[in-house]
Amino acid sequence: MLSNPELRVSYDERWSFGQNKSIIKPYLKVNVDRNSVGVFREIRLNYSYTGNGTLFQRPVFDGFRIAARPYVSHRMVSIEGTQVKETTLTFVLIPIIPGLRQIEPASILISGERLFSNRVEILSVPVRCAFLNNAIAEEKPLRLDLFRTIPAKGGRFPIGECKANHLVLVPRSKVARVFHGLAMAMKIIFTLWGGLLWSNYASSPVLVGAVIGNLVGGANVRLMYYLAGVKSRYSGGRQFSLAKEYLEIGYIEGRGRFWPLDKTGLLDRIMKALL
Repeated sequence: MLSNPELRVSYDERWSFGQNKSIIKPYLKVNVDRNSVGVFREIRLNYSYTGNGTLFQRPVFDGFRIAARPYVSHRMVSIEGTQVKETTLTFVLIPIIPGLRQIEPASILISGERLFSNRVEILSVPVRCAFLNNAIAEEKPLRLDLFRTIPAKGGRFPIGECKANHLVLVPRSKVARVFHGLAMAMKIIFTLWGGLLWSNYASSPVLVGAVIGNLVGGANVRLMYYLAGVKSRYSGGRQFSLAKEYLEIGYIEGRGRFWPLDKTGLLDRIMKALL
């Protein structure tokens, strides 16, 4: 190992933290990409610590929703001329309540010592509805589920592909929410009415009448949206700027699951188109 320069550097980087406990003081620090953000937008909260920390305890994110599982990254940093490993846990949070919110300190155990981060303050401000012009969003947004497929890892013992789900909350006003509820009710009523009417008078399968009724209901819903100036749940949600960003980098609408038929989110999209 000492005769191989690359192995020697790796050895020094791996063990330098343990040899300099008296010189290098472990830490747990936190930073946020922005301290002021619109409601239902995203912020990234990064917790970084040195060495091999264990028993990380995150605070309760009161007033926020977690958009995805935390991301973990590693890098080597130089502290007083010594290379040590730094681990960063990144939480993607969505503020759901306007106002100034405080995130309490997180903690972690390093070398038998419990370390704490600082408290973080986030200001979230109201935003406009994504479905109706000149309307302010309320506290009941539209939930849009996205996911991406992580390919299988190679190596001696390859791990199969998995799904990484991500939540996007589309800001919505009370008026838009009422129209979306009416649209869903209209489609359900027309679908049932078409199935029953077609089966009774045309002696055809109920499914054929249900499809025709759903199409008629969809046409009426589009007319209602046009007259009211409201965007539909499906098209309006996909046109939301944050959703477009994720769709453009390869995310797919729907929730990623393990069974093959839902690999592309097709079932979720069919259900949203029907309702």
